[in-house]
Order: sequence, then C-alpha cells, then structure tokens
Amino acid sequence: MDWQLQSGQAFLETDQWRAELDPRAPTSGLQVRFGANLIGQFLKISPKPSHSFAIQEAYVRQNDLIVRYEQANQDLYTVQLNWRRLECDIPDALSLEVWISVQTSLLDTHPTIEVRSRTPDAQWHGITMNDLQPESGESTVIGLVKKSGVTSIVMIDPSDALQARRITERSDEFSLRILGEFMEKGVIRRARLRLLAATSELPRSKMVKEFRAFADSPLPLTA
Repeated sequence: MDWQLQSGQAFLETDQWRAELDPRAPTSGLQVRFGANLIGQFLKISPKPSHSFAIQEAYVRQNDLIVRYEQANQDLYTVQLNWRRLECDIPDALSLEVWISVQTSLLDTHPTIEVRSRTPDAQWHGITMNDLQPESGESTVIGLVKKSGVTSIVMIDPSDALQARRITERSDEFSLRILGEFMEKGVIRRARLRLLAATSELPRSKMVKEFRAFADSPLPLTA
C-alpha cells in the first residue's frame, strides 16, 4: 500500500481501507473510508493567514507523499506537507502522519495552522497522556473517536505539544491550533501529527504504546 498520484489526486488503499487527498486543497484533509463506510475527514490543514496552496512540486518517494507550496505574491510564507504511510502491527489498522513545515522570506510573520479532524455523527473525546498513564505527568492531548466500528485517534508529537492548543467548537471535530510564534526571515517552524484508525478496540495500554512509538520515531528525511 503506497501513495498513488493520478489526475492531481493522491490516494492509497488496501482491501479494506482507502485514504484520499487532494494536494491542491489540504484544507479538505484526508478522506478515510473503511469498506463502504466514510469514517471522516482527518488532518485538515488550514493556515492563518490563509495560503493560496499553489503547488510547486508534488511527488511520491517510497511511503511519503511530499507536497511543496510556493510563496505566491499574496502569501506570507511557504508551506511543505509530508504525508507518510506507516507500517502498523495492529491488525486491520490504518496509520498515517503529516509533517507540516512553514518558512517565511519576510521579516515579521506570525502564521498559525489549524489542524481539524471531523467525523459527522460521532463525538470526539480529548484525553491526555496523564489520563492514560497518570505517572507520566504529561499533558499532551490525544483525540479519540469511535464510528462505524472503527476507533480513531489523532496525536501530536509531544515535542510540538507546547505550541499547540485545542479548539473546542463542535463535538464532531477534534481541532488543534499550532505554531503562531514570531518568525524571523528564513526561520522554519515544523509540527507533526499522526492518525491511527483501527477496527479493534484500543485499550489504554495500546494507546500509550502507540504514543510512545510515535514520540520515538525518526523524522522524515526532508525535515
């Protein structure tokens, strides 16, 4: 299961899962299906101020879909998104992550990125690592939702958690606002998030294990 690029659309699929992405519209995120069931739209990327998302290049390298967006005249920064398909030892599971990079050529910008995951007719729950493992003392928030027999979690890399804040506008959506700090010319800001969707139950011990594996995993080669 590797990324495919056809007619401007990107997708990957197995016998049971299909994830689709329009690189020209990352605000629409990943549309994830299990069989005939639409589970939701995950990891929708919405910069503030808005970005034109004019693609400079998009290509597949091994299990990565890499999309670079140019800084058009109306844009204050450039954006690069690395979408990575991950191996997973959980049966019948789908695991993906996105690595967001923002860079400016201007002297003073404060871009923020909102990352939203939406599952219509299903309620998200925000839990912290401290909830799952009280002795950890960690406050990193994980989004959890169950729909159509699928349990999905969205995680942010703990090294990025200090620059993230949860947005709670609607119950069928898990949203984070990240970055937003002052950026000097040439500075690159990055953040990484991961989606795990599984047909099996994800007990606390399994979520802790997956979170630790995420935190310890290597960064993309282009990071």
